[in-house]
Amino acid sequence: MRLKPALAILALALIAGVAVFGISLRSGMSLGFATPYLEAQVSRILGRRLSFHDAPQIQIKSGLHLSVSNVSLANADWAGQDDMLELRSITAHVDLSTLFDTQVVLETLLIDGLQLRLRENVDGLSNLPQIAGDDTEDTTTEPEHPLPVLIRHIQMSNVRIDRQNDATQQSMSLLIDTLSQEAPNKNNLVYQGHGSLQDKPWDLSIDGSGFSSLRSGLDMSATFSGSLGNLKLEGDYRLPNIRELQNLSFNATLQGPVPDRISALSPILEPNEAAQVVLHISDIDPGLQVDLRVQLPQITLQLSGNIDNPRKSDGLNLAVELDAVSLPRLAQALGLGETANVPLQLDGRLLRKDKRIELRDALLVAGDHQIQADIVLPAFPGTDGASVNFSAAGPDFSFYQRLFDRPANLDVPYTMNAEVVSDAIGAETVQGKLNVGQHTLQLSGLLENFPSYAGSHLALEFHSPSLQAIASNAGVELPDDSPISVKAAVSVSDAAVVTVNSAEIVAFDFTSLVSGHFDSYPDFGNANLQFESQGASLATLGERFDIQGLGDLPLSIHADLLGSPQEIIVRNLRLDTGELHVQSSKGDLRYQGDSISSDLRLSVTLSNIEEILGSHAPGYTPDGTYTLDLLPRLSPSLFSLGLENLSGPGISGSAGLELASDFQLNDKTVLTADLTLDDISQLLPAIDGYTPPREQLFLRAVTRQEKTATRIDAQLLDAKGELLAADISLSKDFAQNGISLSLSGAGDDLRAFGTHATFPDQQLPYVIDLSANIRGQDLSAQARNIQLGGSRLSGTAHWESANQSLTADVQIPQAELQAWLPKDSEANAAPTPKAKDGRRIPDIALPLELLQDYRVDVSLETGPLGIMDPKFKTLSLVDESILRLQSGNGKGRLHIEKLVGSRGAYEATFAVNDTQAPAQVETNFTVRGMPIAIIGSSANFATLPRYDLTAALDANGGDLRALAATLNGEFLMTGSAGSLKKMKLSAATESFLIQTLQTLLPMLKSGNTNMEVECTVLGARATDGILTLDPGFVFRSAEIDLSAEGKVNLRNEKLGIRFTNRARKGLGISAASLINPYVEVTGTLGKPALGLDITSSAISGGAAVASGGITLLAKPLYERFLQTGNPCDAALKRWKETAN
Repeated sequence: MRLKPALAILALALIAGVAVFGISLRSGMSLGFATPYLEAQVSRILGRRLSFHDAPQIQIKSGLHLSVSNVSLANADWAGQDDMLELRSITAHVDLSTLFDTQVVLETLLIDGLQLRLRENVDGLSNLPQIAGDDTEDTTTEPEHPLPVLIRHIQMSNVRIDRQNDATQQSMSLLIDTLSQEAPNKNNLVYQGHGSLQDKPWDLSIDGSGFSSLRSGLDMSATFSGSLGNLKLEGDYRLPNIRELQNLSFNATLQGPVPDRISALSPILEPNEAAQVVLHISDIDPGLQVDLRVQLPQITLQLSGNIDNPRKSDGLNLAVELDAVSLPRLAQALGLGETANVPLQLDGRLLRKDKRIELRDALLVAGDHQIQADIVLPAFPGTDGASVNFSAAGPDFSFYQRLFDRPANLDVPYTMNAEVVSDAIGAETVQGKLNVGQHTLQLSGLLENFPSYAGSHLALEFHSPSLQAIASNAGVELPDDSPISVKAAVSVSDAAVVTVNSAEIVAFDFTSLVSGHFDSYPDFGNANLQFESQGASLATLGERFDIQGLGDLPLSIHADLLGSPQEIIVRNLRLDTGELHVQSSKGDLRYQGDSISSDLRLSVTLSNIEEILGSHAPGYTPDGTYTLDLLPRLSPSLFSLGLENLSGPGISGSAGLELASDFQLNDKTVLTADLTLDDISQLLPAIDGYTPPREQLFLRAVTRQEKTATRIDAQLLDAKGELLAADISLSKDFAQNGISLSLSGAGDDLRAFGTHATFPDQQLPYVIDLSANIRGQDLSAQARNIQLGGSRLSGTAHWESANQSLTADVQIPQAELQAWLPKDSEANAAPTPKAKDGRRIPDIALPLELLQDYRVDVSLETGPLGIMDPKFKTLSLVDESILRLQSGNGKGRLHIEKLVGSRGAYEATFAVNDTQAPAQVETNFTVRGMPIAIIGSSANFATLPRYDLTAALDANGGDLRALAATLNGEFLMTGSAGSLKKMKLSAATESFLIQTLQTLLPMLKSGNTNMEVECTVLGARATDGILTLDPGFVFRSAEIDLSAEGKVNLRNEKLGIRFTNRARKGLGISAASLINPYVEVTGTLGKPALGLDITSSAISGGAAVASGGITLLAKPLYERFLQTGNPCDAALKRWKETAN
């Protein structure tokens, strides 16, 4: 047989393998092969990453030797980047003979280099790892020996423990330079250690009984001493049997000045002040006698008495005396809130024997506040046979509110009395009353048969003038206040069912009644309560919550409350007010823990909306009744509202909306709709000038879940097809990408959406293609193609909410706006009203706040806008334009790079600087080729004179009058030759301008008159609000020369302008005789006056102009212009000479 040799070979190989493994363990073996497994398992248990940077070592040689070095344990995510634990090396030598014994003995334990970082955040969460739990039933029993692990020799060095508390802003640092345990002989164990705490040196020395005593737990004793700075510790103990603590004797004394950095660890310590703590525990029969005395600068504490069974804390008889100089310090040490700086005294005695607990002669005094208590509970935690006397009083109840970190809004005197007395039949009579200012609570009744309390009954009354004050203490803020009163009576049946016989709650003009039953203590489950509430007025309730103007209608609510405190179920919900009726027909509303869920179906009937909404009614009143089913759905992560079976005036169908539980749009959003809009006029308020469409419209919406986003497709349709479509995309990475929206549509006529009085009387085909992105409160939009009639628009815009910034770039290649303009706008235009003070310049304030509040950068580029020139009907008013508006940080600028049309070519810049008061305004503009035909009845555009204008002006102020009063700069207009045909003035007009022209040119009254213009100059300069015509106005035609000079005071609007006329040969003798050579305009801009300049006609020195002009000696500059060869050239020369 060949099998036997094969088996022999396998056996030899197995024996050889075991031998090799044993030799490896004997000489030392690395556990590198098992390190990943060990890391994974320990990390899973600790819930934190553990890393072995070096592989653990194992060796079996006179015991089991384990060595681990360079180990780290990650910190909690919120606790910083540094590891929570770093270990340089640890070595343990285990006595193999004890490995499976009831006590495991480590012969040596060596630790070198350990850093532990402990931290607690403001919420009290520790960075210590949470050990993964085991769901199996715990069957462990008490160990056979109180010390299951013993160590014979210990050596620790270079150990550092840092602890930080974010809530108290305190940190502690403990350094262990060395700590050792040695056994110099079999009868002694000696401990030696030193290091520092908060950089203050400490040392510790213990001389105790030997290792055999520690191992057996018998005849254990030690003396010890230590120091922390100048704070000294000394004492001793003796314990004959570790299993019998009642035989313990222990003496310890800690005394001396507290080092300064140590005192910072607790508010009850004073730096460098003496402190003393003395503890004596002695063996008495049957237990221990305890005497603890603490003497600190701020606190004196004495605790003395007996403990019969210290292991179970039974047989207590302890007296407590506490005297604190400063209650705030003690409160801070205990983690309580702020309180008045008053002393505190506490006295009392605590007794316990089995289930009987007594608190005797307890007295707490804190300033003027006092609490007294005598409590006996024979069957704790039950109340059978209980006797309680409790009283409290003080001048200010907010003392307790501040102490327990509640809103301190009840700074009024208070008293409290409570009494529980056992009667002859074994029941306990309860009486209690609490008065806090005008807030009162009374409780009375009978307690029987703990724990079922069968046969018990209680009555409660509560009255408060301010529900708002009570709610704020529970962390609920109410927008309005109301008195509240509660009266309730409850009883417990023999079946341990609590019956709410009656409960009445009156608040906010509502009276609410509760009745029903639930299980007794301790579950309070299987509740079946009925809730009814009647309100005097829906309007009054709305006003309480800062909603004004709702309908003045009675309101009633009904609901059944089921379940338990852990899960409250609301069922059979009903609400009625006016002609609104809401009734749940199916499902529940559930409150479980901190979450709310719902699967309700609510049937709704609604009529007379205007009556319910009151002043909030949208200005229309649909005739008829709406019926629908509402399906609110709630869960810890989602909220949805379904609308089904909707039927009513103007609309029918169904819809649904699903949102995340925080009600924010994200990739969890679902929108569906299938609505028929029969008559939009029944759904919209009246809009001035708008007429809704008469045809049915249909609204459809569906939601599609895709890999990277949720898409909502919505359509608005009529009987012919789609009018408008919207594509809404909600990204999975919602925080980064936000909401994307695309809107598109095309149709033959915009009137499919309704008409408006401003619509032109023509068909309006439309195209819409735009997209937008909403990210938080920021908005970006791109209009790829928007067309309406013959108008087209495209561009981009971006709104950034954080800095109120708008950036836009808009192009209008062409437009047809003429049809949209009001007809006969000039004829129907209302005259500009004069100010009450008679001034012509209005006191309109500049909107300077917009320069501070918003940042704007908007560019606009257009082609022809399709607006016809009102004077030249065949010409376009705007053929091309490029504009840019910028503002922000108190500055604004409008730059017109180009504006070309029938009235010439314009370039201009307007700038405002409001960074300091007063605001500074500057403008520069030029105009080329501007035609003027002010009085031409049938002007020929091609032959009109052309004018060029340049101006540079600046002013200071916040309104138009201030700007006029501070105006500086210059203005120059020059005109070329041209023809004015068929000029004619109406003598009936009252226009001051026409009257002036009639006075200057009286021959225009004679009928149709032509004029051949040769040149024109108008030059003016402004200095601090004084506008001076210099060289003024010069006009030459073949028929007449005309000039003007003078001033306009823009501060007070006073005028002083003088005109000079001279007839030329082309006018003819008869017409020349009608010329008024000197005309003067005076008065104000609001009330100008026109007259002949009589003073200029007076003869002086015997030499005068034949026409009666000013004397030669006093001949003004403007008249010299008329005597030159070309008055326009002379005026321009004067302009240049007087520049700057």
